[in-house]
Amino acid sequence: MDQLDLSSLSYEELVVFFFDRSAPGPSEETPSFASEGAECEWSHPEVAVSFLTRMCRDFAEIGRKYSLGQVNQAIWMIIGADFDLVEHLWDDSIPLRDRLTKSE
Repeated sequence: MDQLDLSSLSYEELVVFFFDRSAPGPSEETPSFASEGAECEWSHPEVAVSFLTRMCRDFAEIGRKYSLGQVNQAIWMIIGADFDLVEHLWDDSIPLRDRLTKSE
């Protein structure tokens, strides 16, 4: 099984990684990323927090670029069991100001 350190990707590469995927059809279940044969990690959890913050700021742009199905699938990947990026928002090793950053 391949190992991918998501912390090594740029913001743009992370957007492509999560959003630029074929969306399942209406009667298909959203596939599990684990079924693709790769394992992912965040060697620097602060990068995950930064990605989530910027993604929320740029969500209108992302929504214009990707289909509703792709956005839906990406959100489930981001908050789902395979990645659970939201867990990094509770990581007290990351400064609180970074975890609470508001959109500018």
